[in-house]
This record gives sequence, C-alpha cells and structure tokens, in this order.
Amino acid sequence: MTEPARAGGAARVMSPQRNQVELRPVDLDSLLAHDHAARTVWAFVQALDLAPLYARIKSVAGRGGAPA
Repeated sequence: MTEPARAGGAARVMSPQRNQVELRPVDLDSLLAHDHAARTVWAFVQALDLAPLYARIKSVAGRGGAPA
C-alpha cells in the first residue's frame, strides 16, 4: 500500500525485506579464509584515496540528510 502524494512529494519510508532468509550476528572477516583473494582486493581498496568522492557528498554531520 502506498501513501498518497503530499505537496512536497511522497513520504520517504523504509519497507521491510520480507524475503530476507535469516539474520546472523557474524562479522564478514570471519567468513573469509586468511589467504582468500578477496583480502587482496580489500587491501587495495583501503589504500585508495577516496577524498574526491567524499567531497561530493552533500549529506554531512550536523546537517539533515540521509547518509550516502
């Protein structure tokens, strides 16, 4: 069921994910073997300078807006 549109547009709401199979309290790190290739990719990505991308995000701490 959708909400009727308002003067400023439709209300932004989050819907439940009813097809979610399970919720497990597990960290992603423990799911990969210590020598898994994904760890090499992760190390590469962590070394990237993402400052130019973060500079374009308009939602900042102390002001309204959803996180990017």
